[in-house]
Parts: sequence; C-alpha cells; structure tokens
Amino acid sequence: MPTSTTPGAITTYSTIYSIGIEWDIGATDDTNHDCTVTVRYRIGAGAWRNALNLVRVEFGGRNMLAGSVLFLEPNTTYELELVLSDPDGGASTQTTTVTTRRLPVEPTGGNTYYVIPGSGGGDGSFSNPFQGLASAQAVAIAKDIFFLRTGNYGNFTFSVSGGPALTDYIVWQDAGDGEVTFGAITVSASHLWFEGLTPRNQATGMTASGARTNNVVTRCSFQNNHKAISLNSSTSYWYIADNTIVGDNDPLGGSFSGEGVDMQISDGHTIAHNSISRTADGISYPRANVDIFGNEIFDNSDDGPECDNGTVNVRVWKNRIHMTLHNGITFQDQNGAPWYLIRNQIILDTDEGHLKLESSDRYVLFHNTFVNTQPLEFQNRGFGILNAYSRNNLFAATGAGGSQIWDHQSALVTWRTNLDRDGFDWGTFTGNKFVYNGTGHGTIASYAAATGQETNGINFSAAATFSVGAYTKRVTESHLPPPYLNLKAGASAIDAGVVLNNINEDYQGAAPDLGAYEFGAALPVYGPRVAGPPPPPEEPPAVEPSLILYIG
Repeated sequence: MPTSTTPGAITTYSTIYSIGIEWDIGATDDTNHDCTVTVRYRIGAGAWRNALNLVRVEFGGRNMLAGSVLFLEPNTTYELELVLSDPDGGASTQTTTVTTRRLPVEPTGGNTYYVIPGSGGGDGSFSNPFQGLASAQAVAIAKDIFFLRTGNYGNFTFSVSGGPALTDYIVWQDAGDGEVTFGAITVSASHLWFEGLTPRNQATGMTASGARTNNVVTRCSFQNNHKAISLNSSTSYWYIADNTIVGDNDPLGGSFSGEGVDMQISDGHTIAHNSISRTADGISYPRANVDIFGNEIFDNSDDGPECDNGTVNVRVWKNRIHMTLHNGITFQDQNGAPWYLIRNQIILDTDEGHLKLESSDRYVLFHNTFVNTQPLEFQNRGFGILNAYSRNNLFAATGAGGSQIWDHQSALVTWRTNLDRDGFDWGTFTGNKFVYNGTGHGTIASYAAATGQETNGINFSAAATFSVGAYTKRVTESHLPPPYLNLKAGASAIDAGVVLNNINEDYQGAAPDLGAYEFGAALPVYGPRVAGPPPPPEEPPAVEPSLILYIG
C-alpha cells in the first residue's frame, strides 16, 4: 500500500454562498494520511485569499481530499488554486473557476395576474380575477406573477414549469389582503416561486413530486401540519428561506415523526432563516452540497438539523437551536465527509446530547456554543468527537451538579483527530471531566498529556462569560424567544481563539474569540428576516395622458 499520492480527478460545484471541491487520489494511496491540499480563491485579478485546507477523507470507498470555500458572494465567478503535496511523493497545482449560484429574485417582464378561490372563469385582471388556480395555471408561462387574494384554495398540484433560465420563475404569491390558505400543495414542476402561502392542518403541507429543481419557497407559513415540506431524492437546488413552520407535535412528547423541512437525501439546497417549532426534526436528510444557516429551531420533539445519511460538503452554520428534546445535530449515519458545523448556538435540557455522533466520519467544528442544563455529555451514541477538526468552541454544563465533558470509552485518537483551542465549563462536576482509554482525567492538562489533544484548551465559567443566564426554559413555557449567548466584557473566552482561514479573519481585538459570537460584532439574525415591500394591493392604474397648458 503506497504512502505516496497520485492526483486524480477534481470535481467542483456550488450553492449560492459556497463552493464544494472533491479531489480524488489513487484508491490505495496515502496510507499514512499526510497528503495536504491548500486552497486559495479570488475574484478576477483580485488578491488571493486563503481558504481552509481540504480535508483528508477515506470513507465509504472514497479516497480523496474534499472541502468547501465558504461565505461567498452569489452569482460570482471565483478562481481557485489547489496545491496538492505529499511528503512521501506526489504533487500537483491546479486552477479552476467556479461560479456560485444566483440569489433568487422575482422575475420581471412577464404578465401580472390576479386570482381568487373558485371553480373556473375570469381573465386574470384585477376587476375580473381568475376564479381558481386551475384557470390561472392554464395560461401560466415563465416570468408570470400571480397574486392570490385572500381565501382558501384547498388542495392543489402546481404542474406547469417556468424556465428554462434560472431567473424565469412562475410566481404564486399572496396579494397582501389577507391569509391565503391551502390544504396540501403538490409541486410537480420546476422554476416556481411560492410566497406568502399558508398550508394548514395537513399530513404534509408541501410535497415535491418528481425531479423538481430551482424552486423557491419563501415567507410562507406552515401551520399545524404533521410534516411541513417534503422533497425527494431526485430534487435539487431548492431555496427554502424566511418561512415560519409550526408543526403539530408536543415538544415534550418525544415523537420521531413529523419533519419541518425534509430533503429526503437530495442535493444542492439552501435552507435559510426559517423559524421551525413543534416538529420532530427541524431540518432533515441532506445528501451533498447543502447549506443550512440562519434558522431558528426550537421546542422540537426530536432533533434540530438531522443530517443523517449526508455525504460530502454538508454545511450547517449560524443556526440557533433551543430545547430540542433529544439531540442538537445528528450524524446517524454520516455517509461521507467533510461536514461543516460553524457558529451554531445549541442549548439543550435533554438526556441525550448536542452531537449525536453515531457512525461519524470527519467534520469541521468551529466557533459553536454548546450549553446543557442536565448532567449529560456533549456527545451521544458513539464517540465521534475524535473525528472532528475542532477549534474555538465553548462547551458549558450549567445544570445542577455540572457534567462530564467527554468519555471516549474504547475509541482512540487517530489520524482523523484534531482538537484544540476549545473552552470547557463542567460546572460543579467533581468526577473525571474526560475519560480516555479507560483512564479518567480531572483537568484539561491531564487529558492533553494523554491524548495530545486540547493542548491549548481552557477552563472557563459560563456565569462569567455569557451575557445572560436565564436560558433553560422552552419557548412554549416562557413565551420568550431564546437568548443570545454572546460574551460579557472581560470574559476569558475573548481573544482566546485561533485565526482560521475563510472563517474568522474579521475578528476584533488581539485574536478571535471562542464560541458563536465575536465580542463587539453585530449579532446575527435567526429566523425570517425583515420582509421587502408588500405586493401591490390593487391593479396599477392606467397612465393618464399629460395635460399641457400653453400660455401665450
């Protein structure tokens, strides 16, 4: 088995804000796993910027280096420079260009129509709207915008596609004069835009049928459905953003059934800034090249993002996850790597864990804030924290008696393990804070000496670190939103982190801070963002001829 590396094929792809890279190597190459790939990126002839190195992956039959360039501009072409190097032999420098996808915007230049509930008739004008969606859909072509007036439209299948250009949506949007209620919505077309609709009281509020792509679901309200949005394994590149989802589950009931957004193991989606509560899992089953960010996930009967069965370049960043009953983020199973978990805030009072690490592979764990209010560890089922590239996280046990941090049981440090610069608060826990290879460790220094990990880890106090302390109740119990666990002035977590390419170069002070929030920086928005201008409340008036007055 060679320790050298033979470079193979490079695959690239993108979402709106990210670029994914996979660089294959020989099937039996680099058995000592010391091959590296550095990444630089730039726009046009601009200055190069460093990204994170690709992650060495040997899992599920894949032998490669893979990873992402993050937090990019939409609809922008980037040049990438990839430099592969193996000290045992093997080197290659490759450049390529990749364009990020467009941020969806409503089309211009099409027809504008109006619709009311009904069973046929109308011409789509403001004074004589289409009566029912079937009449409206019969004339729909790309770039058309249909304003739906208040009322109940029942069950409906949208089967006419827009396109072919990515910008050529057919828009189905509330008219702004009252709630636009649906039963079950079936989407069996592509290049559609849904805005301001309210599916209510259904087994599934919106279901994708067939290989549908480039659909937008925004500012909709899914109320009391068992499952809100269900895609399928053939769907791709949906943009699901700024929606409010309130399911039918009891947050304390423990149900595993009823999802918020279920991707059904599919690719390319952006799931952003949704408010999701009273479901089982908030967001579930990405496959590859998926971005999940800005979501408010709370009071759920199972997990937050359930990324089970995801493969390569699953990215979960800047989400606030509060009081999901079982786990924060799950890896059951992780069927490829890497995944990125960055700047998430997770507060739990469960008897399970923040990270359900069953059958996990390599993942990137940066700048997260984890708080438990019960005496539980921060990992659940399996001991895959040893598969993490972990930096600048905060782990805080704030419940009575505190808690242990990690018990690795029989798992050992391997080439996949890279843990350092994290902060730990075990509260008043007096037992072994860490257990490794059957031996307990009461201090970070003892654990570091035994494992070679967390040599720069610190012990911190949650009470002296976070700006708020009352964060244990569920939103449905307290009727208050979850808190921001940003840092107090003088906290030991300030300037205690390490600089990470493409992640935290905009830090303030002497060095990046630990946890999800940089001290002094603006706090992120979770859940739906402020809406844009409302749709026109009435048909635009005809233009009157100008009156010209001649004086002479």
